[in-house]
Amino acid sequence: MIEEIIRNTTSICPECLQPIPAEIYVDANMGWVMMRKHCEE
Repeated sequence: MIEEIIRNTTSICPECLQPIPAEIYVDANMGWVMMRKHCEE
């Protein structure tokens, strides 16, 4: 899988509703734009 990060941004955690860091990236093989985020709580 080849990924290219387009932008670092902030999102909302669906469980705790706090702002969390996120990355928007493109999967070149699939042609999809996706968001990766991780909540520490």
